[in-house]
This record gives sequence, C-alpha cells and structure tokens, in this order.
Amino acid sequence: MADSLLALTQLTEAAQIDNPWSWVVAGYTIVYGAMFGLTGWLWIRLSRIQRQLDDDA
Repeated sequence: MADSLLALTQLTEAAQIDNPWSWVVAGYTIVYGAMFGLTGWLWIRLSRIQRQLDDDA
C-alpha cells in the first residue's frame, strides 16, 4: 500500500497537478473502480460456486 502511495505521489509530482479538483476526481475514480472491481470479482466467484453446486446436485 505504501509503495503504491509513493508511486502515486511521484506520478502526480511528475504531472505537476496543482488543481485540487483533480485529486477529488482521482479519489472517486480509485474508490469506485475498487468497489466495482471487487463487486465484479465477487459476482464471478459466487456464480462459479453456484454452478458447481448445481452440477453436484
């Protein structure tokens, strides 16, 4: 986690982001991206488990 934060800090310094709204947009993008990614992953896992249960029955 610390490594990714350090990389993000270096990236933003390189990009010279001075606009605070870009931080807000980046934050929302990361949060919602993580939520949708996790939800999608869970959905796929649960559907696979359900399919295995159906096959076993």
